[in-house]
Amino acid sequence: MSAETRPAFLRQNSWRYIFHLSFVLGWEDVRGMYRRTILGQFWITLSMLVMAAAISVVFGLLFNIPIETYLPYLLTGLIFWGLMTSTITEGANSFNLSAPYIQQHAAPKIIYYMRSLWKGLITLGHNIVVIPVVWIFIPQSFSWNMLLFIPGFILGYVAVASFGLVMAFLATRFRDIPQILSSALLVLFYVTPVIWQADRLNNSTVELIVSLNPLSSILQIMRSPLLNVVPSEREWLIALAWALVFVLLALFTYRKFRSQVAYWV
Repeated sequence: MSAETRPAFLRQNSWRYIFHLSFVLGWEDVRGMYRRTILGQFWITLSMLVMAAAISVVFGLLFNIPIETYLPYLLTGLIFWGLMTSTITEGANSFNLSAPYIQQHAAPKIIYYMRSLWKGLITLGHNIVVIPVVWIFIPQSFSWNMLLFIPGFILGYVAVASFGLVMAFLATRFRDIPQILSSALLVLFYVTPVIWQADRLNNSTVELIVSLNPLSSILQIMRSPLLNVVPSEREWLIALAWALVFVLLALFTYRKFRSQVAYWV
Protein backbone atom coordinates (compact mmCIF):
# COMPACT_ATOMS: atom_id res chain seq x y z
CA MET A 1 0.00 0.00 0.00
CA SER A 2 1.54 3.29 -1.06
CA ALA A 3 1.74 6.29 1.24
CA GLU A 4 -0.84 8.08 -0.92
CA THR A 5 -3.45 5.30 -0.66
CA ARG A 6 -3.08 4.68 3.08
CA PRO A 7 -6.00 5.68 5.30
CA ALA A 8 -5.47 9.02 7.01
CA PHE A 9 -5.16 7.21 10.35
CA LEU A 10 -2.06 5.38 9.11
CA ARG A 11 -0.30 8.41 7.72
CA GLN A 12 2.37 9.46 10.17
CA ASN A 13 1.86 13.15 9.50
CA SER A 14 -1.90 13.07 10.15
CA TRP A 15 -3.06 14.58 13.43
CA ARG A 16 -5.28 11.57 14.09
CA TYR A 17 -2.23 9.32 13.99
CA ILE A 18 -0.26 11.71 16.20
CA PHE A 19 -3.01 11.96 18.82
CA HIS A 20 -3.62 8.21 18.85
CA LEU A 21 0.00 7.11 19.14
CA SER A 22 0.91 9.76 21.72
CA PHE A 23 -2.12 8.82 23.83
CA VAL A 24 -1.22 5.12 23.74
CA LEU A 25 2.35 5.88 24.79
CA GLY A 26 1.19 8.21 27.59
CA TRP A 27 -1.35 5.70 28.87
CA GLU A 28 1.30 2.95 28.94
CA ASP A 29 3.62 5.26 30.90
CA VAL A 30 0.96 5.74 33.59
CA ARG A 31 0.14 2.02 33.68
CA GLY A 32 3.81 1.15 33.97
CA MET A 33 4.21 3.39 37.02
CA TYR A 34 1.61 1.41 39.00
CA ARG A 35 1.80 -2.05 37.49
CA ARG A 36 1.30 -4.87 40.07
CA THR A 37 -0.14 -2.49 42.67
CA ILE A 38 -3.51 -2.99 44.37
CA LEU A 39 -5.04 0.43 43.69
CA GLY A 40 -3.22 1.03 40.43
CA GLN A 41 -3.37 4.60 39.16
CA PHE A 42 -5.64 5.59 42.05
CA TRP A 43 -2.56 5.68 44.27
CA ILE A 44 -2.09 9.10 42.65
CA THR A 45 -5.48 10.21 43.98
CA LEU A 46 -4.91 8.78 47.45
CA SER A 47 -1.49 10.38 47.76
CA MET A 48 -2.90 13.76 46.73
CA LEU A 49 -5.76 13.53 49.23
CA VAL A 50 -3.51 12.53 52.13
CA MET A 51 -1.01 15.30 51.39
CA ALA A 52 -3.75 17.93 51.09
CA ALA A 53 -5.39 16.82 54.34
CA ALA A 54 -2.09 16.94 56.25
CA ILE A 55 -1.06 20.36 54.91
CA SER A 56 -4.53 21.84 55.45
CA VAL A 57 -4.47 20.90 59.13
CA VAL A 58 -1.01 22.37 59.74
CA PHE A 59 -1.24 25.51 57.60
CA GLY A 60 -4.89 26.06 58.44
CA LEU A 61 -3.86 26.44 62.07
CA LEU A 62 -0.86 28.62 61.20
CA PHE A 63 -2.87 30.94 58.95
CA ASN A 64 -5.96 30.75 61.17
CA ILE A 65 -8.18 29.77 58.23
CA PRO A 66 -11.23 27.48 58.66
CA ILE A 67 -10.54 24.08 57.14
CA GLU A 68 -13.77 24.17 55.12
CA THR A 69 -12.38 27.24 53.34
CA TYR A 70 -8.73 26.29 53.18
CA LEU A 71 -8.94 22.62 52.13
CA PRO A 72 -10.69 23.21 48.75
CA TYR A 73 -8.29 26.11 48.05
CA LEU A 74 -5.25 24.01 48.90
CA LEU A 75 -6.46 20.91 47.10
CA THR A 76 -7.16 22.71 43.82
CA GLY A 77 -3.84 24.51 44.09
CA LEU A 78 -1.87 21.29 44.58
CA ILE A 79 -3.71 19.51 41.76
CA PHE A 80 -3.11 22.18 39.14
CA TRP A 81 0.38 23.00 40.36
CA GLY A 82 1.24 19.32 40.00
CA LEU A 83 -0.15 19.37 36.47
CA MET A 84 1.87 22.45 35.51
CA THR A 85 5.16 21.26 36.99
CA SER A 86 4.85 17.76 35.55
CA THR A 87 4.02 19.21 32.14
CA ILE A 88 7.16 21.34 32.24
CA THR A 89 9.62 18.89 33.81
CA GLU A 90 8.48 15.71 32.07
CA GLY A 91 8.01 17.61 28.85
CA ALA A 92 11.59 18.84 29.08
CA ASN A 93 12.78 15.22 29.27
CA SER A 94 10.39 13.91 26.62
CA PHE A 95 12.81 13.84 23.68
CA ASN A 96 15.71 12.48 25.74
CA LEU A 97 13.57 9.66 27.17
CA SER A 98 12.28 8.79 23.70
CA ALA A 99 15.74 8.73 22.11
CA PRO A 100 15.51 5.08 20.89
CA TYR A 101 12.22 5.81 19.08
CA ILE A 102 13.49 9.06 17.59
CA GLN A 103 16.67 7.45 16.28
CA GLN A 104 14.88 4.49 14.70
CA HIS A 105 11.62 5.97 13.41
CA ALA A 106 10.80 8.99 11.28
CA ALA A 107 7.56 9.77 13.11
CA PRO A 108 6.79 13.46 13.85
CA LYS A 109 8.77 14.59 16.89
CA ILE A 110 5.70 16.20 18.45
CA ILE A 111 4.41 12.70 19.26
CA TYR A 112 7.06 12.21 21.92
CA TYR A 113 6.26 15.52 23.55
CA MET A 114 2.51 14.92 23.43
CA ARG A 115 3.19 11.59 25.12
CA SER A 116 4.17 13.50 28.26
CA LEU A 117 1.11 15.78 27.91
CA TRP A 118 -1.26 12.80 27.83
CA LYS A 119 0.47 11.37 30.89
CA GLY A 120 -0.13 14.62 32.75
CA LEU A 121 -3.78 14.82 31.67
CA ILE A 122 -4.44 11.22 32.69
CA THR A 123 -2.89 11.93 36.08
CA LEU A 124 -5.06 15.04 36.36
CA GLY A 125 -8.12 12.91 35.62
CA HIS A 126 -7.32 10.77 38.65
CA ASN A 127 -6.50 13.71 40.92
CA ILE A 128 -9.46 15.91 40.07
CA VAL A 129 -11.83 13.17 41.27
CA VAL A 130 -10.84 14.25 44.79
CA ILE A 131 -12.58 17.62 44.41
CA PRO A 132 -16.17 16.26 44.21
CA VAL A 133 -15.33 13.94 47.11
CA VAL A 134 -14.35 16.95 49.22
CA TRP A 135 -17.53 18.74 48.16
CA ILE A 136 -19.52 15.88 49.70
CA PHE A 137 -18.02 16.54 53.14
CA ILE A 138 -17.60 20.29 52.71
CA PRO A 139 -20.64 21.48 50.73
CA GLN A 140 -19.96 24.35 48.37
CA SER A 141 -22.27 26.87 46.75
CA PHE A 142 -22.52 26.35 42.99
CA SER A 143 -23.15 28.88 40.25
CA TRP A 144 -22.67 29.38 36.53
CA ASN A 145 -19.37 31.08 37.33
CA MET A 146 -17.85 27.63 37.77
CA LEU A 147 -18.15 27.08 34.01
CA LEU A 148 -15.31 29.57 33.64
CA PHE A 149 -13.11 26.64 34.58
CA ILE A 150 -13.37 25.39 30.99
CA PRO A 151 -11.83 28.41 29.20
CA GLY A 152 -9.49 28.98 32.15
CA PHE A 153 -8.14 25.44 31.99
CA ILE A 154 -7.78 25.48 28.20
CA LEU A 155 -5.95 28.80 28.20
CA GLY A 156 -3.74 27.86 31.14
CA TYR A 157 -2.83 24.45 29.82
CA VAL A 158 -2.05 25.75 26.34
CA ALA A 159 0.34 28.27 27.93
CA VAL A 160 2.10 25.70 30.11
CA ALA A 161 2.26 23.06 27.36
CA SER A 162 3.74 25.60 24.93
CA PHE A 163 6.40 26.60 27.45
CA GLY A 164 7.15 22.92 28.11
CA LEU A 165 7.72 22.34 24.37
CA VAL A 166 10.31 25.12 24.28
CA MET A 167 12.01 23.55 27.31
CA ALA A 168 11.96 20.14 25.59
CA PHE A 169 14.15 21.45 22.77
CA LEU A 170 16.45 23.32 25.16
CA ALA A 171 16.81 20.27 27.42
CA THR A 172 17.63 18.07 24.45
CA ARG A 173 20.38 20.44 23.34
CA PHE A 174 21.61 21.33 26.85
CA ARG A 175 21.33 18.48 29.35
CA ASP A 176 21.56 20.76 32.39
CA ILE A 177 18.16 22.31 31.68
CA PRO A 178 16.03 19.67 33.54
CA GLN A 179 18.03 20.19 36.75
CA ILE A 180 17.75 23.96 36.40
CA LEU A 181 14.00 23.68 35.84
CA SER A 182 13.52 21.48 38.89
CA SER A 183 15.33 24.00 41.10
CA ALA A 184 13.50 26.96 39.56
CA LEU A 185 10.08 25.33 40.01
CA LEU A 186 10.88 24.55 43.63
CA VAL A 187 11.56 28.24 44.23
CA LEU A 188 8.45 29.24 42.27
CA PHE A 189 6.32 26.95 44.43
CA TYR A 190 7.02 29.14 47.45
CA VAL A 191 6.36 32.43 45.62
CA THR A 192 3.18 31.18 43.94
CA PRO A 193 -0.09 31.21 45.92
CA VAL A 194 -0.49 27.45 45.98
CA ILE A 195 -0.70 26.92 49.74
CA TRP A 196 -0.99 30.57 50.78
CA GLN A 197 -3.48 33.27 49.78
CA ALA A 198 -2.06 36.49 48.39
CA ASP A 199 -5.03 38.62 49.46
CA ARG A 200 -4.46 37.72 53.10
CA LEU A 201 -0.89 39.03 53.16
CA ASN A 202 -1.73 42.57 51.99
CA ASN A 203 1.87 43.31 51.03
CA SER A 204 2.93 45.35 47.99
CA THR A 205 6.09 43.26 47.49
CA VAL A 206 4.06 40.06 47.46
CA GLU A 207 1.64 41.56 44.96
CA LEU A 208 4.53 42.51 42.68
CA ILE A 209 6.05 39.02 42.87
CA VAL A 210 2.70 37.41 42.14
CA SER A 211 2.01 39.70 39.17
CA LEU A 212 5.44 38.94 37.64
CA ASN A 213 5.04 35.20 38.12
CA PRO A 214 3.32 33.74 35.02
CA LEU A 215 2.40 30.52 36.83
CA SER A 216 0.47 32.51 39.41
CA SER A 217 -2.07 33.98 36.99
CA ILE A 218 -2.31 30.69 35.09
CA LEU A 219 -2.98 28.82 38.33
CA GLN A 220 -5.64 31.29 39.40
CA ILE A 221 -7.69 31.15 36.19
CA MET A 222 -7.76 27.35 36.46
CA ARG A 223 -8.44 27.11 40.18
CA SER A 224 -10.68 30.07 41.05
CA PRO A 225 -13.80 28.97 39.09
CA LEU A 226 -13.86 25.65 40.94
CA LEU A 227 -13.97 27.67 44.16
CA ASN A 228 -16.90 29.68 42.77
CA VAL A 229 -14.65 32.73 42.44
CA VAL A 230 -14.49 34.72 39.22
CA PRO A 231 -10.85 35.43 38.23
CA SER A 232 -10.11 39.12 37.92
CA GLU A 233 -9.81 40.76 34.53
CA ARG A 234 -6.15 41.40 35.27
CA GLU A 235 -5.50 37.69 35.85
CA TRP A 236 -7.18 36.81 32.55
CA LEU A 237 -5.17 39.40 30.64
CA ILE A 238 -1.85 38.39 32.20
CA ALA A 239 -2.51 34.70 31.54
CA LEU A 240 -3.55 35.46 27.95
CA ALA A 241 -0.43 37.54 27.35
CA TRP A 242 1.87 34.79 28.65
CA ALA A 243 -0.03 32.20 26.62
CA LEU A 244 0.52 34.18 23.42
CA VAL A 245 4.22 34.59 24.18
CA PHE A 246 4.71 30.89 24.93
CA VAL A 247 2.69 29.72 21.90
CA LEU A 248 4.71 31.92 19.54
CA LEU A 249 7.97 30.72 21.08
CA ALA A 250 6.84 27.10 20.80
CA LEU A 251 5.87 27.47 17.13
CA PHE A 252 9.16 29.15 16.27
CA THR A 253 11.23 26.61 18.19
CA TYR A 254 9.44 23.57 16.78
CA ARG A 255 9.69 24.72 13.16
CA LYS A 256 13.34 25.69 13.47
CA PHE A 257 14.78 22.79 15.50
CA ARG A 258 12.55 19.73 15.01
CA SER A 259 14.86 18.35 12.33
CA GLN A 260 17.85 18.55 14.67
CA VAL A 261 16.36 16.57 17.57
CA ALA A 262 17.54 13.24 16.15
CA TYR A 263 21.15 14.52 16.21
CA TRP A 264 20.88 15.86 19.76
CA VAL A 265 19.41 12.87 21.59
